[in-house]
Amino acid sequence: MDSATSSQESIFISGIDSNITESDIKEFIYSAGITYDPIIKLHTICIQENVRALGEVTLATDDSVTILNNFSNSRIKNCITKTIPRAIIRSVIVTNLPEIMSEKDLFLILNKVTPNLKRIVIADDPEVLGKSMGVAVATY
Repeated sequence: MDSATSSQESIFISGIDSNITESDIKEFIYSAGITYDPIIKLHTICIQENVRALGEVTLATDDSVTILNNFSNSRIKNCITKTIPRAIIRSVIVTNLPEIMSEKDLFLILNKVTPNLKRIVIADDPEVLGKSMGVAVATY
């Protein structure tokens, strides 16, 4: 299918760190047989001192299926990737959160990189008031 005439779809790539570049992602996509330049956006999410990265790749729908089938659990440098089609994202589980973080702060951070966020729920530690379990659910 000609990429210029096909519909476009975005996928998210998680499990990557801030050392991964757009070139690294393009190199992997080319290794999967994609021959044109996809649109790649790297979002850096900094929660206290923990830096995370989230890649957003837009390409032809047929090519996104190829990437979804070949990219998840693959390695880019020392990172094991996970791929998620944007079309199915309604809720995302966010892990490795600091023990103390407000839902409002996390909402503002995530909504900046992935707009249209509707709600954040952080799992509270039932034994320590004000401490989280390090996990949240973000609903879009």
